[in-house]
Amino acid sequence: MALQFTRNAKVFVQLTDRTSGAHKAAWQISVLDGFSFTQAVNSSEITINEAGEVSRRARLLFNDSLAPVEWSMSTYARPFDGVGLVAGGAHAVEESLWAMLLGADTWSDTTKTFSNERVTYAGASSASERTVNVLDNSGAPGNNLNTFDFSASNVSSMSDNWNIYFSFEDGDNKQLYKCISTAGNSASMDFDIDGIAQIAWSGFAKTLEDAGKVVFAPSQAMTYATTTGNTIEITATDHGYVNGDEVNVTFDAAEDSGISGVLTVANATANTFEVEASESPSATGGVGTAGTVRLYVIAEALAESSNFIRNRISTVDLIRRDLLVGSPGAGESAGTGANDASDIYNLVLTGGSFTVENNMTYLTPEELGVVNAPLANITGARSISGTLTCYLDNSADDSKSGELFADLVSDTSTVRNVFDMSVNIGGETAGTPRVAFDLPTAHLEVPVVNVEDLLTLEVTFHGQVSDGNVDRTDEATIVYKA
Repeated sequence: MALQFTRNAKVFVQLTDRTSGAHKAAWQISVLDGFSFTQAVNSSEITINEAGEVSRRARLLFNDSLAPVEWSMSTYARPFDGVGLVAGGAHAVEESLWAMLLGADTWSDTTKTFSNERVTYAGASSASERTVNVLDNSGAPGNNLNTFDFSASNVSSMSDNWNIYFSFEDGDNKQLYKCISTAGNSASMDFDIDGIAQIAWSGFAKTLEDAGKVVFAPSQAMTYATTTGNTIEITATDHGYVNGDEVNVTFDAAEDSGISGVLTVANATANTFEVEASESPSATGGVGTAGTVRLYVIAEALAESSNFIRNRISTVDLIRRDLLVGSPGAGESAGTGANDASDIYNLVLTGGSFTVENNMTYLTPEELGVVNAPLANITGARSISGTLTCYLDNSADDSKSGELFADLVSDTSTVRNVFDMSVNIGGETAGTPRVAFDLPTAHLEVPVVNVEDLLTLEVTFHGQVSDGNVDRTDEATIVYKA
């Protein structure tokens, strides 16, 4: 029997070298039921309809182009304190998906951080690339913090060097599908107080491929045969390497030590590849092992049960920065200057959401006589938004949700309000897994009053760049804490 079951699914996110296409790193992601990946075809229909007692009434379909692959999955938000493969500060099981969504195109094995080699600071050299992870002075993710920002996302097209593998593994019965040149389009976290923090991801890819049975090969047995000079042809069944991969080659025979070590793969086929050694082997038919020297699959914290985030202890900090509505009351400060005035609101959440959208589209040629494939993705306007829900509390003791509603509905002179908002999913207790969404210049809409057994408010917010400067990317930061 060769049937496949979703309960046997594993998902891998791969990052390749932007220039050579060689493997850089991969991350195993734990996903929830309901993931999908599909590619449709765009077709044209031509109908034949004639007059007469005998008339042709045929219908013909022609394939015009492949639509982009659409993929979606849901994961839990799972911060953990980095050890082993990804040591250094806080990390998250799903951090590679954030990096893909926010514009990263490379990853450092040294600092364990993502960055974009194409986007540089104004006037800086190409080495001063935009980082998706905010670093502390040591060059590693902050102590028990890992912050993702949008500084690398001002690009017209997201990088094509990401791939997603959907693997179905039941013993030797394996089937893999590869989404080639994937791009993240949206991420949405819902924080219902009775649940565990989840993130819904969706995006696109250029093509979908049946990848057979091998994704990332572990160390494996191999044999070699002499080719030309020091170029050695190695046989390793279904090795999974591509040209440019660095492979750690170890031979059993002592006389062949000169062709052991870190060597670069060339002329790779399904079962063979070549390496350039420091010397030619003394005999043919040598045996040994080969394995990648790079981190082939990072799969840390998948088995942990202490890194799930409980939504029930979530909090929100909300301060209005642009003006003080009404006279200062409890929890309010008039300040000493025009920019110091603030309204501090004390909200107790019952739920909410946070969403990032890249609003991507794809360019596809329209040549006749061929089935056209998607050419490239095009990014649209970056959208950061969400909602907060809470009970309507009109207590006069401090600035509750009732005062927030009253202040917003009475403000008819401000066209763009400014709130410093931090949503802390999982609370603020040190040493516990949690994630914070910081929006220093958020715009809030007038809350919607929902008439239920208890009156509730639904507040919609939008991340905005500071001072209305659209060259900036400071709408929000996403901070994982462990």
